[in-house]
Amino acid sequence: MPWTDKIHEAIEALTDGVPAGHLVILTESDLKVQLCSRLHAALQGETGDLTVNTESPWYDDETGRGPLFIDVTVFDRELLHLGYIPHLKRKDYRYDGPSVAIELKYCRYSADIPGIISDIEKLRSIARKASNSCFVLALARTHTLFSEATRLIDAAHLRSMTGVSLR
Repeated sequence: MPWTDKIHEAIEALTDGVPAGHLVILTESDLKVQLCSRLHAALQGETGDLTVNTESPWYDDETGRGPLFIDVTVFDRELLHLGYIPHLKRKDYRYDGPSVAIELKYCRYSADIPGIISDIEKLRSIARKASNSCFVLALARTHTLFSEATRLIDAAHLRSMTGVSLR
């Protein structure tokens, strides 16, 4: 099974565990910790040197815009080129290979819901490259918030355009 499929399965297992009461998610950081833990376990023993990173900056190759900070990124570290720019006193790195970008949203209040749309928009430039896979993992604190998020995504016609899956 390709490693990207294992990531999808780990996300599905996480979302199945929340309503069953197996997990306690109080913040988006809790969601990030749970997801990264499951990703590490799912990818153990994979060929290549896969790494799970958080808050990785991405730049749009077409427009040069960025950085876009992505909540969770999975990629092959052997394809990462590291350097240093002395006059800017900052790291320089470039990655050109298959990767998975995951944006997380934990909706505790109605005001959090539009952030799902923002996360989908953020991933559009990353998803243009065929070797990238993108996910938005959004959880809602209540069934009412989940219904509200579903209505917003449907009204924006994003489910069919982006492969958004809501459960």
